[in-house]
Amino acid sequence: MINGFVTDEFSEEEITEEELNEIRKRLIYRHIAWLYRLKRQLRVVKSWEHDRAVNKRYRKYIAELFPSEDPETELKNFLADEEVQRMLSMKNTCTQLLEEQSKDLKAL
Repeated sequence: MINGFVTDEFSEEEITEEELNEIRKRLIYRHIAWLYRLKRQLRVVKSWEHDRAVNKRYRKYIAELFPSEDPETELKNFLADEEVQRMLSMKNTCTQLLEEQSKDLKAL
């Protein structure tokens, strides 16, 4: 969909294919970063979700099944350094990543 919708068809200024590819890459990589952050956010065990015995087994299972990287490293794989720092300073990174996507898409 990114390739189909991110074009210069309605642009008033000339945009090179290289510039379009950079925009596409940024959008796709940010979406991948959002998926990783969502996975991390959904794996956080809440104290009210399970009793302690189940909670302890669940944490061990999750830790073995999904060895995770440091949150900063995880985002650095897909985002520019300044965006990583901005995202890590936010309480809900997933929501902020979607907000950034919305801003980029609106600008396009």
